[in-house]
Order: sequence, then structure tokens, then C-alpha cells
Amino acid sequence: MNTNSLKAKLLSKQQAYILFFIFQAPYAYVGKWKMQLLYWFVCLPIFAHIFMISTGEFASILPISLLLIWPINQFFAIPNKIKKYNLKIYEEQIKSK
Repeated sequence: MNTNSLKAKLLSKQQAYILFFIFQAPYAYVGKWKMQLLYWFVCLPIFAHIFMISTGEFASILPISLLLIWPINQFFAIPNKIKKYNLKIYEEQIKSK
């Protein structure tokens, strides 16, 4: 097994967290673009609403805070996603051997 090609294909948790914090892209790093687009469609308006200067409307705080569960969940799911992706790469390398 060629270790250099294997290392080049593996993903790192550090890069995944950087993408998560800068671009809010937890699915894009592992190649799940349909899920990433859905994530952006749901979560980015929430982040925009939270960080914009509010007009004093506090009635929407509860539904918006409930929708923040998905980004918080993704923050803690990143190591598991990377592990699953890397395991799939290992399995492909073993099969091709």
C-alpha cells in the first residue's frame, strides 16, 4: 500500500473545524454537497438574524434558538464524519491492493 497516496486522500479534523468556523461547511469537506446546500439554506438565515441589529422583536428568539441545534450538533459530529470518511478511504485502499 502506498502510504503517500493514502495520506494525501485522508482528511484532518483541524481543516474540517476551520471550514466549519469560517464557511459553515461541515458537509462540503466530506463531499456531501446536497446536504451542505440544505444546511446553508436553513442555517445561514438564522445566523444572519442573530447577528444583525435587531429591531427589538423578541418573539422569534425561541424558534431561532431551537434551529441552532443543527449547527451545534454538527460541531460535535465533525470528528465522527472525518473518521467515517477516512475509514472508507482505508477500505478502498485495501480492496484495490
